[in-house]
Amino acid sequence: MSDMFEVRSRPQMVERALLIHVCRDRREEEEGHSLLEELKELVDTLGINIIDAVFVHVSKTNARYLMGSGKAEELMNHAKALDCDCIIFDNELSPAQQRA
Repeated sequence: MSDMFEVRSRPQMVERALLIHVCRDRREEEEGHSLLEELKELVDTLGINIIDAVFVHVSKTNARYLMGSGKAEELMNHAKALDCDCIIFDNELSPAQQRA
């Protein structure tokens, strides 16, 4: 009995990524920078070009964006200016935050 494989076109691959770590507590900054470095290594092993990595400290969070809407817009514009096709957060995002 032979196996049948469905052939599909390969989806567009992520080529240019912006990495972001959001820190809410200044006491956790050192650990946050370390986690961002670890994320860089993980993304690099996937063969994705890291265009920039940003550490963001926020004092107030917006449930929709994980950060303030102004900072979220600033980071989105930064990713667009760098022609990134992917933003990777080093934070757990809710489904609603992923969509926003």
